[in-house]
Amino acid sequence: MAQLTREFASAQALSPAASQQAPLWNVGGTMLRHPWVCMIALSMAGVVAGGYYSIAPRVYESSTSLLLETSDTTALQLSPLDNAEKLERSVSTHALVLTSPLIIHRAVKEYDLEELPSLGDVESVAGHIQRRLSVDLKQGKAGVISVHYADTAPEDCRLVLKALADTYERFLRESRQQVDEQTVQQVSAARDDLANQLEEKENEYDAFRANASLVWRDGVGVNLHRERQMEIEQTRAGLVVERELLANEFGSLRNAIERGELDRQAVLMRAVRELGQQPAGDSSADLVVGAEQSLQKDLKVALTHQYFAMLREEQVMQEQFGEGHPDLVSLRGRLESLRSQIWDTQEVTEAARMALSQADGHGDAQETDYVAIYMQWMQDRLAAYEHQISELDDVYELEKSRANQLQREQGIDATYRREMERIRQLLSAVNARLDEMELVRDAAGEKVSMLAPPAAGELSSPMMAKVVGGGLAGGLVISFLLSLWQDRRDATFHSTNELRSVLQLPVIGTIPLMRPERMAISPKFPQVRPALCTVHRYESKEAEAYRSVRTSLLFNTSREQMKVLQVTSPSAGDGKSTLAANLAVTMARSGKRTLLVDADLRRPTIHQLLGIEHQSGLAEIVGGDVNLDDVLMTTPISHLEVVVSGTVTGNPAELLTSSRFEHVLEEMRNKYDVVILDTPPALVVTDASAVAARVDGVILNLRIRRGVKAMSFRASEILHGLGANLVGVVINAVEPKSGFDAAGYDYGYGDPSERTRRELPVVAHDDDIQPARAHSATEGSTIATH
Repeated sequence: MAQLTREFASAQALSPAASQQAPLWNVGGTMLRHPWVCMIALSMAGVVAGGYYSIAPRVYESSTSLLLETSDTTALQLSPLDNAEKLERSVSTHALVLTSPLIIHRAVKEYDLEELPSLGDVESVAGHIQRRLSVDLKQGKAGVISVHYADTAPEDCRLVLKALADTYERFLRESRQQVDEQTVQQVSAARDDLANQLEEKENEYDAFRANASLVWRDGVGVNLHRERQMEIEQTRAGLVVERELLANEFGSLRNAIERGELDRQAVLMRAVRELGQQPAGDSSADLVVGAEQSLQKDLKVALTHQYFAMLREEQVMQEQFGEGHPDLVSLRGRLESLRSQIWDTQEVTEAARMALSQADGHGDAQETDYVAIYMQWMQDRLAAYEHQISELDDVYELEKSRANQLQREQGIDATYRREMERIRQLLSAVNARLDEMELVRDAAGEKVSMLAPPAAGELSSPMMAKVVGGGLAGGLVISFLLSLWQDRRDATFHSTNELRSVLQLPVIGTIPLMRPERMAISPKFPQVRPALCTVHRYESKEAEAYRSVRTSLLFNTSREQMKVLQVTSPSAGDGKSTLAANLAVTMARSGKRTLLVDADLRRPTIHQLLGIEHQSGLAEIVGGDVNLDDVLMTTPISHLEVVVSGTVTGNPAELLTSSRFEHVLEEMRNKYDVVILDTPPALVVTDASAVAARVDGVILNLRIRRGVKAMSFRASEILHGLGANLVGVVINAVEPKSGFDAAGYDYGYGDPSERTRRELPVVAHDDDIQPARAHSATEGSTIATH
């Protein structure tokens, strides 16, 4: 048994399905199964709780509330602590300071707390007070701290709390009146050092400005060459655009002349339109000259604007650097070049006008001369653009070179200004801090007020309700643990749900325990044993339980076409033969042609239950000595026939594993509606295992007793391993009011059709009742049995 229990525990640990579907502990059911264990545990818990309440020292607790008030928002520097700003603004920090050794030691020393009766024998008074002191910050947002102190003397609790509150109030008052002089000196020294650094930087910056080539505008060094470079680039970009437009127009005009598609009038109108003029009866030459003059005028205006801008720049540089400065000399050279360009523009205009005047009056050549002059003007204009762009490129590179030279000075200037700004900001912050400290000297700061003076301590421990509740809870826990241990020690099932979860099988029926006083014998069937309640007490609770099993099986067999059913159990004494016989009776009484086969070749009992003679049977059929029809025995129950075990000469397991036995089962399956085989226990011999793989379904019958859990689990495991189809479990001999007691059926709740005989009679009438008889293949007559 111990080995089987260990195997069951190991199998359960390796079975994920069982562990996942196992129900939670039924606390109430577990404890109700062991009432005496619970009563003893609760009694012991009550005794322990009472003893503790009688000997536990009485502890009293006193409390008071402190209000923290702030009359200003200036940070107060508390010399004994760091991080003063958080100390003032955080109630939790105040609570930490209040319960710190600093305040407690001062209170003990100033108020002689070591002289109190409850503290006289304490080695460390301050440590003792700190351990018994607690604070409550539930009203911390309102600035209220609740302070609690517990000890063995109620009056001492009040005195300790009052001393702590007074000490903390005085501590805050002294802290408000003191400012850390060392901190003030450090801040003042930092201010002086920053002022000196700022003065040095300003002197260095002034010296730098005196020698730098930058132009100062609003206190910021400006690189004029960089600005000129940008202006030149803008001018050059405009000239490039104008040159490209003129070049495209010139190319179009030349292509038109080469193709002979020149429209001279259109050319003239284009020139006039571009110059912003309209023809007013003048000659073509006049129009072209006018257009030329307008174009040259626009060019002259642009060059003149640039010329005057450079004159203003010359004046600025002369005032700043004086005569002889290289930049000033270069600028004047560029001015002279620009002045020459302006005069060249005027000469081109005069030459064009003279050429056009000479062309007038030459008849047909006038148009040709006009086109040539117009194209010459465009070529001259393109050449002028190229010359100006080239000149601007040279000036641009020169300005770029000089701007790059001044770029380093610009960087130094920016560095000086950033450094001085940083020092000024630091100096401003330090001055603000010093001003703040000066204000704190006269500020009211924070103060603490006692909202309610502490009263004498009230009893806080032990409390009767808590002791009784704790004892009851502990007793219940111990009761449950002991009951659970007892359940595990029994190694049995305690409920139907537990059985389902462990075996992973449905429970198809529960058979009540048959009481001796209720096992009456019907006079109609004196030879049948009293255990066949379906024969003697058809309307009893036990018979109804067997009919419930029949109903479950008929429902399953109708869906799965199961005709051959095996009844077995984990061990002997579980009532499997009684189940097989009663189940066969109920099947036969439902109108099905039923065959009951005693396949327990070692300890046959079916013939004893039915009161028939044990003669040739299953062993002889499988051995080939007789046929099935030769050993069939009728019974007093209509539609029910029996095959007894017969006489075994060899090993029964060899007969049940033979191919002949399989043929016999197939013959029975074809001849009857239901075939029920009673086989030996699955864990005792291998006969049940040999049969299980060949039948349509296996019914596992068991009886609730110690050790049944391991045995039933092992039996189901063996049968599953053989590929058997386990239909379900029938629980036999169930005690009333147990965890397996199904809703029973008392007398009068049987099958009405059976009581009124409204259906086809399935029980033989009195005239038809005969002793069980066996058919003889040789004589063709019946043989009476006892």
